Amino acid sequence: MAPYSVVRGSSVFLWVLRIWLRACGPLRPFMGATNLALIPNPCLGLLPSRPYTMCMDLPTIILRSRKERKDRCTVWPLRNHPAVRIVGYPTQKMPDPEGAILLHPDGPPLSAADAGKPLILLDASWRHAGSMATHYQHLTRRSLPGYPTAYPRCSKLGTDPEGGLASVEALYLAHMLTSRPTAGLLAHYRQGAEFLALLGLTDPAALGETPC
Repeated sequence: MAPYSVVRGSSVFLWVLRIWLRACGPLRPFMGATNLALIPNPCLGLLPSRPYTMCMDLPTIILRSRKERKDRCTVWPLRNHPAVRIVGYPTQKMPDPEGAILLHPDGPPLSAADAGKPLILLDASWRHAGSMATHYQHLTRRSLPGYPTAYPRCSKLGTDPEGGLASVEALYLAHMLTSRPTAGLLAHYRQGAEFLALLGLTDPAALGETPC
């Protein structure tokens, strides 16, 4: 009787949970101090709870190499930004939303025609990014050519291309070109104001605090 009772109890719990979720509809996420809850999201389904706003249709996925130092990572400070979802690499399940676009130097330029499509950005050294991109051979690729960078590069291996964008710069440009929110994207980037000046843009919201 004990095993049957456990199974029956679990089934009843799941049934009650479905009724509750249908009655409540889309919920705002809640991050507890120690718990990890599953939160319904209209675009991504059930995900571990994280600071997230329902106004975002779909966050830009940043596949971040675990070999990179967090203190030198330009996108790590945005890990709680509602427009971004950072996934550590390697990972057991590669994020692969339908119709996604991979930001990659081999593709044609990203444009307004790509608006509304999921974006995937690789955050790693240029050498490691190449191996990470092999998991996405099937995806459409788009590039960001001809844009200046304010990031002071100093690769000891000489693998950084001249004028190569920092990950947060590529993120900002991708959002700007596809009419996605840019508020707060450069708030933690030391060269943020310089980068905007090089682009000839004025975007105070991008340099402000991350929206809640």
